[in-house]
Amino acid sequence: MGDLEALTEYQIQDMYYLRRITSLGDRFPIRVQQDIYSHTGIKLVGAGTHIGSSHHEKLLRHKLLPSLDHALGIENAVSSPSLMEAARVLLEVSGACPAFMRESLPERPALMDVLAQIPLPPPIAFKLTVMRETQADLFHRSLFISLVCAHAGMRLGLEEQQVIRLATAALLHDIGLMHVDPQLLAPEHRMTDLERRHLYTHPITAWLILKNCQEYSPEVLQGVLQHHERLDGSGYPSGLQTEDTGLFGRLIGMAEIVASCYLRHRLQSSRTSLETILKLNQQQYGAGLLHAFKPFYDQGTGHSSDEFPTQVDLERLRPRFVCMVTAFASWNAIKTQLTPDHAMCRFLRDRMSCMRREATAAGLSPDLNVNDLMIHHQDPQSCEEALVVLNEMRWQIRNLFR
Repeated sequence: MGDLEALTEYQIQDMYYLRRITSLGDRFPIRVQQDIYSHTGIKLVGAGTHIGSSHHEKLLRHKLLPSLDHALGIENAVSSPSLMEAARVLLEVSGACPAFMRESLPERPALMDVLAQIPLPPPIAFKLTVMRETQADLFHRSLFISLVCAHAGMRLGLEEQQVIRLATAALLHDIGLMHVDPQLLAPEHRMTDLERRHLYTHPITAWLILKNCQEYSPEVLQGVLQHHERLDGSGYPSGLQTEDTGLFGRLIGMAEIVASCYLRHRLQSSRTSLETILKLNQQQYGAGLLHAFKPFYDQGTGHSSDEFPTQVDLERLRPRFVCMVTAFASWNAIKTQLTPDHAMCRFLRDRMSCMRREATAAGLSPDLNVNDLMIHHQDPQSCEEALVVLNEMRWQIRNLFR
């Protein structure tokens, strides 16, 4: 892990997180609990000081001892009771969660009990509070993913302590995003390669933060570090493959797909779409985990058909299919020019072959004539499923060659 530490050490005290804290201090009571020094021993801010934006430039110029998370305190910090209350609101009020999680089923008290046992040492409670107050969507998304993972862990038959560790990793998996330029997370922003590399370090940043807390086991740290790794080697930050990718990271990755459906409606369709995308990504997470998420796309999800379109415009299907066919045709044209034994070439060849099989299995073979395709997908459900598959294929191909 030495290389990882060197890669993102600066991010633990970067200007983006400092800006979030000092700006929050202008409207929320944040006080210094112990003197803050520079790494050269100069006292910068004394205990009892109310931190605000006026301190930003002074603190930005130094590596701070202790770190801000250890030195600062905040009123109404995230705690076990407040976390459970936020979960209750998410489950009962927001309408974001499926019905089976909102209802008084046996799983409900078990999920709350898991949340109550997540370790929240003061530095992490402080960081989660800053997240809650400055990036509410990220906080609630992390909480939702924690609930989803806890439920999935129970369905997989994990022991109670494993479920708690899994839920802990899920709750904290994206704290590294607090140290990323917020502009990179804006939906309309198109990242450069340099910006993407910066974003791709956020799991390492989270790992660096958590490894200093003895409350978190190696299993939790691994889950946080690996939540963007994929079994086929297409993930980041280390491009791990199969046996090197742990269970927690894979479950968190699948829970992120569930969250995209329920919280941001990226899938723009029904539970059928969620099932389709999870199945399309089985080679990245492992087929044996799919059943753990079945309640989220099965009949008990509580989505009504009125929430989603009953008919998809066929003209939206045509350009997406043409885009996929063009991508495969372009790959066929260039693959013969590549060095066949090169590791990257083998990886691309395997992934493109796998995606071709997935498209064909979904009735969207790249060899189909576009007019024949349009005839076969006249009914709304078939057209909807085809559109979901094509959107996911387009995303996977772009991500693969990126």
